[in-house]
Amino acid sequence: MVLNRRDFIAMAGAAGAVGFYGSPALAQTAAAAPLHGKGKKDVRTTTIVVLGDSLSAEYGLRRGTGWVALLEKKLAKEPIAAKVVNASISGDTTSGGRARLAAVLEQHHPTHLIIELGGNDALRG
Repeated sequence: MVLNRRDFIAMAGAAGAVGFYGSPALAQTAAAAPLHGKGKKDVRTTTIVVLGDSLSAEYGLRRGTGWVALLEKKLAKEPIAAKVVNASISGDTTSGGRARLAAVLEQHHPTHLIIELGGNDALRG
C-alpha cells in the first residue's frame, strides 16, 4: 500500500490521538485539574499544547484536517473538558522549539505537552 503525505499524516495523527486519549495519565490529570467557578457545576479543564513542525501545523493540508484537529475533535466527543492549543510552526527544528518552549508554557499553562519535532533536523543534517 502506497500512501501520499496527506494520508500518512492523517493516519499517523489519528493513531496518535487514539493512543493519547487512551492514556491513563490524561484521565488522572483531568481528575486532578483545578475547579473553575463558584457555585457552578464542577468543570475540570485539561489544556494540551502541541509544539511541533509542519506535521502538526497542517502544512499542505486543508485547515482542520491535520492530526491536532483530529485530536481536538475526538476529545470534544468525550466527557473531558479539554482545550487543544496548536503552537506548531512549519519548518521548526528542535532548537527552534526549545527556544520557544518557555514562552509557550508561560502563555498557555498546559496540563499536557506534546512535542513533535525532529523531522527538519534530519532534513538539514
